[in-house]
Amino acid sequence: MRYISKVSILLILQNIELSNDIIWQAITNSAKKRFDYGSFSKEHPFVTDKVLLKIIIDLASRKDKKAIASQVQEKVLEESGKSWNIQEIETFIADKDQIFKREMFATGIFGNMLYEGNELEDMYYEVSKYILI
Repeated sequence: MRYISKVSILLILQNIELSNDIIWQAITNSAKKRFDYGSFSKEHPFVTDKVLLKIIIDLASRKDKKAIASQVQEKVLEESGKSWNIQEIETFIADKDQIFKREMFATGIFGNMLYEGNELEDMYYEVSKYILI
């Protein structure tokens, strides 16, 4: 796992448009590194980053996994027109609260920092301590 310095973060953020999306994208990309995302995305090309992020946020919020699965099924259908079997979704998310625990923690930190009105650079720095960059 690689941690990133505050100076490095500033250099990265100078070259991209500043928005909260960069942090959500970093959390999602980190989660993709925690399981065989390549194989998963080939079998489930309709599962977008937004869907994966929804799973992370909902798990971080301690939502019921059956409720998450149902909402994910609806989101996939809405976004892609594809139907993802509810049992497959439940199987996919069954152990993700353990696999994505650092991303879930980072999501909580980010949410708190957003609420407190922190600067984007500070939020990215704090979140980057817990995710894979």
